[in-house]
Amino acid sequence: MIHVVNSLFLFFPDNLILPGLIFIFFLALAYFVDYYSRKTIFRFKTKDNLPLRIPILLFVISLGINLIIYLNVNLFSTQITYIKSTFQIFTVVISAILLNRIAKSSLADSSVKRKMDVFSLRILQKISTLSIGFISFWVIIGLLGYDVENNLLLIILVLSTIIITFAIAKDTLGNLLSGLIIFIWKPFKQGDFLSIHEKQISGILSNVGLIFSKLVDQNQNVIVVPNNLLLSNQISISQGKRFLITLYYRTSSFNNVDKIRKLLIQSAIITNYVESKPRPIVLIHDLHGSEITLELTCFTNKYNQIDKIKSNIRTNFLKELKTLGKSRTTRKNDYFDPEEILY
Repeated sequence: MIHVVNSLFLFFPDNLILPGLIFIFFLALAYFVDYYSRKTIFRFKTKDNLPLRIPILLFVISLGINLIIYLNVNLFSTQITYIKSTFQIFTVVISAILLNRIAKSSLADSSVKRKMDVFSLRILQKISTLSIGFISFWVIIGLLGYDVENNLLLIILVLSTIIITFAIAKDTLGNLLSGLIIFIWKPFKQGDFLSIHEKQISGILSNVGLIFSKLVDQNQNVIVVPNNLLLSNQISISQGKRFLITLYYRTSSFNNVDKIRKLLIQSAIITNYVESKPRPIVLIHDLHGSEITLELTCFTNKYNQIDKIKSNIRTNFLKELKTLGKSRTTRKNDYFDPEEILY
């Protein structure tokens, strides 16, 4: 037994003082880090942070042991020098487990704030787990003596295979990336009223998924929209209880542009349920050749009556056009297409 112990450690009291102090210090540090981090940084609303305790303690203690080995190379017998790599690999594994649990809990908290569906949450958690596992795997391979730098070709081949696989389903990948962008940067949130101009799709955003999002139109129909469509098209966002109404009018009568602009504003003001604040405005939307397109923008708080309100605005506008005294001429050279109204 004595020979076995002597083969493991060189028993010199002076050599054991500093390692002992370092180990005791990291024991106390592990307790402090665990207590402080779980009381402040790692406090989650959806999950208990108690499962983080053992990985935090083991991670800090393993850092101390690695420091002891680094500062006292001669402390261990040359017969078991592999113990240095063993503790390094142990630290990598513990850190991967700790990061994975933190990432999953953080994503769960974020999904509650953004009201993300469970399926999207599971995909995000799976992506984080695979990413952490992939990085940890190559770190461990390097610690075991595998020449990672000279085998970059193999690594690139594996990554290329994954990328090509995703590229085959580029639409799905595009929706997935768009969902991640919406999830991280939050250009809009649940409850916002979205109008997709090019597709003439509008509704209240009821759910933001990782691949698809859901809009509820004024008839309470659910519209499933790919996330890529939300980011690749121009959209109008109305927050709160104000819903956007947009109306376009094209004319070739440049002399009456200012009068028509005032009539558009007046027709919106006298229409019931159109908000007075912010005041309806008319801007130049497009200028093409001898034609100019005016854009009326106003808001209402009656979501279920948007169609009726738009119809009333059109009716009031046609009535106001008669005040120009050029109703027939205007209707002949200009036109008002109800299909150009974007919801």
